[in-house]
Amino acid sequence: MLRIAEFCSFLDRVGVVQLAEIDGPFVTLRLSGRFWHTRSMVLARVANYLQKRIPEIVEVQIEDESQLDDSAANF
Repeated sequence: MLRIAEFCSFLDRVGVVQLAEIDGPFVTLRLSGRFWHTRSMVLARVANYLQKRIPEIVEVQIEDESQLDDSAANF
């Protein structure tokens, strides 16, 4: 059985992916919060998802490279 304290620790991992900019076939994303996976993995998976659904997208990039830093100071 999942205890309340364990469940609340799950809620600590709530990352947000936002669309920062679209410039023709180039998409820029913004990452914030904590993710279950590394931020680079999240970016790769979101990029794959977008490119499969919108084949015209040539490149998906991050708004700022510092958003790929998984250290606790970033949250």
